Amino acid sequence: MESEIYLDNNATTRPLAEVRQAMFEALGDGFGNASSDHARGQRARDALEGARTAAASLIGADPAQLVFTSSATEANNLILRSTVAGRAAQDVRIVTTPVEHSSVLKA
Repeated sequence: MESEIYLDNNATTRPLAEVRQAMFEALGDGFGNASSDHARGQRARDALEGARTAAASLIGADPAQLVFTSSATEANNLILRSTVAGRAAQDVRIVTTPVEHSSVLKA
């Protein structure tokens, strides 16, 4: 049997079994719009805030400092655009290279 060595973890990394199980539960009985006021939404919001608190504790941050995004592209746009927002154009310098991801270059 040939073993595979996967080297594209920049794009997609296999989640741990515990992560897959938590996702399975959230996408099954735990689904709901965390912005809604109904009971299912409240349970989804509680789960989201629990995840935010757990992640923050791992990196020594305040949970309010964590922003979850749906993708790296969204995260790159959020940080780059918020960094330059409200600053005079002449005061902003973002240095990158031609090999940077297109979500950074196009932002």
